[in-house]
Amino acid sequence: MVSAVWIFIVQTFWPGVIPFGTWDFWHFDGVSAGMAASWPIFVWGASITVVLTFLHGSEIRQSPDSGTHLFVMGLLRSAFAGLWEEICFRWLTFLGSIATLKIVNFMFFGFLGFGLIEWIYIHVFRWVADFFTLHHLHGYLFSAKGWAVGASVLSTNALFRDGHKYQGGLGYLNSWFIGMFLFWVVFEHGLPAAILVHFVYDVIVFTIPAIGVGLRRKQRY
Repeated sequence: MVSAVWIFIVQTFWPGVIPFGTWDFWHFDGVSAGMAASWPIFVWGASITVVLTFLHGSEIRQSPDSGTHLFVMGLLRSAFAGLWEEICFRWLTFLGSIATLKIVNFMFFGFLGFGLIEWIYIHVFRWVADFFTLHHLHGYLFSAKGWAVGASVLSTNALFRDGHKYQGGLGYLNSWFIGMFLFWVVFEHGLPAAILVHFVYDVIVFTIPAIGVGLRRKQRY
């Protein structure tokens, strides 16, 4: 884990560059509140998946897998994605990118007092992101801990979004908003809450097509 090693180096030799402790987001007291606050994305995920399942009914009928098999595989994939992607993106990459962005900004004229990366983020990107997230992440995009916090949220979430290109245009766009929501969960309720929310969201998305396959096959037989 390159990010984990990088965080260790920075926290050891340059404490304060990353304005968070390595384990600050690992608290479990916000899990139930995080789940309760996440009902909008659960409803969204269920709704859009129902629509897509209906639109791709012919593909579902031709699926070689049973509904049970799809359900089990969905659970496994959900568990892996919920745990791995949150640890990777919303924790390690996020913290590591704060230090990386400060270094890159210094290289791009930051040593002259005019950091190009900082300027673009402050004057363009954070305003756009704040608008599209309905200001729910305003306190983090405009963080008192420094511009690099919000810039790291956006750069890390861009990596998360790009990892979902295989889902097509809608999935690509949807993953950006879901990723930003999960950052909000981490900041407000902790990383364990985000892991569970991500897991439940994926379970919903994978379970509905599995039910669709089962129903289609019952109708056929």
